[in-house]
Amino acid sequence: MRTLTLHAFAERTTNGKLDQRKAELDHFAKHLRRLEQKVREQERQALRQIEADRAVYEADLVKARVDLEKEHNEVSELRKHVEQRHAEL
Repeated sequence: MRTLTLHAFAERTTNGKLDQRKAELDHFAKHLRRLEQKVREQERQALRQIEADRAVYEADLVKARVDLEKEHNEVSELRKHVEQRHAEL
């Protein structure tokens, strides 16, 4: 039967604790990398959504400009008719 000295016992215990702590830290590092990857994907998704929202906003803006120009042209035509009618009277 082999007996351990106090120093050898302490060393084995310390090594065991260090190994356990290293495993915990490795696990935590993997967890942090997964979280980082998740955050990056969320950022990419948010950017895609922002771009899609901007495209919709720009399309709405173009449509509003076209509608405004159409209304402006209609008002101009009505004004011409009113001036012609006024000149006839």
